[in-house]
Amino acid sequence: ALLGGMAAIFYEAPPIRWSYRGLGELVIALSYGPWMVLGSLYLHARALSWGAVAASFVPGLLIMSLAVVNAIPDYHQDLLVGKRNLVVRLGRAGGVTLYLSLAAAALAVAAAGALAGLFPAGCLATLLALPLLVASARRARGTYTKPREFVPAIRSIVACYAAAVTLFTLGVLVHRL
Repeated sequence: ALLGGMAAIFYEAPPIRWSYRGLGELVIALSYGPWMVLGSLYLHARALSWGAVAASFVPGLLIMSLAVVNAIPDYHQDLLVGKRNLVVRLGRAGGVTLYLSLAAAALAVAAAGALAGLFPAGCLATLLALPLLVASARRARGTYTKPREFVPAIRSIVACYAAAVTLFTLGVLVHRL
């Protein structure tokens, strides 16, 4: 809770201003991935596990993907105000590659963990979100310099996040029942 609170406060606030240092996306990933998953597990079970660490990468990587994609339409504004987020550092084309890679990595973690027996087999259902990632990629490739035309790519990756995290969670819950 303390780490999450500090992450939220100093995302934009001085003296740290994570979002101006190219670390905002990583702080978001840590907050909504490992810190939240492991913190919740410890709160309820008073234990931690390597499986939970691996599982925390699914929402963490996906939320980082959302943070990156959200900055693509704001590229020029962020540049003007001195933000040095990942999209400003990599450029919009690099931002597209990064957000798609992060989302693909999250789906790969879910699948690899299920195939390796680290996660329940039902977590393979997470791959049902893959068409949403593909739809986002198809739309993003030609529109990342045109914010209005890029909006459907953002919508698709948001839907991918929601579907993947829901399906992954259901895979774990169904196994526990």
